[in-house]
Parts: sequence; C-alpha cells; structure tokens
Amino acid sequence: MEIGEGEMRISSVCCGIGEAGETIPIAYDGNRITAGFNATYLNDFFHATEGEEEVLFEFKDGKTQAQINVHTADDDRFVEIVMPLLLS
Repeated sequence: MEIGEGEMRISSVCCGIGEAGETIPIAYDGNRITAGFNATYLNDFFHATEGEEEVLFEFKDGKTQAQINVHTADDDRFVEIVMPLLLS
C-alpha cells in the first residue's frame, strides 16, 4: 500500500498467480507512506463493513500499527488495529 498526496495505491503479488493493483482518490496531503499488510486481515474488515461509503485509515508511518475504522449508518463503530509486514 502506498499513500501519497491525494491517492492510495493498493497492490498485491502472489507467487504463481500474478499481481493486481488499484489506485483510488483519497483525502491526504502528508508525506508518502509505504506499508504492507496481511490482505486477509484487511479483507475481514472490509467484509464486516461492506456497504459503508467511508473508511478512515490512521497511520503514523509504514512501520508501526495502523488503525482502520468506520462509523456505520446505525452509528456503530468498527475498529481494527493491523500491524505492518516487512517489505523487501
């Protein structure tokens, strides 16, 4: 995952299968952050919050934990803390 001014690039590589990526617009104007996360943990969060229009990622940098949260239409709040993976 690469986060830069106004955009987030999400990519994945799987040995023997291939790679995929997507760039989406975001509200961000800070320093560039590169971080890797276990896709299963992110997938679990997005399935639990499916249908919500806005997700908030909170990063300090690409080497420490990130907090992902969303406020649902019912005013519930889902929060997940994910630890980054070392990128080579």
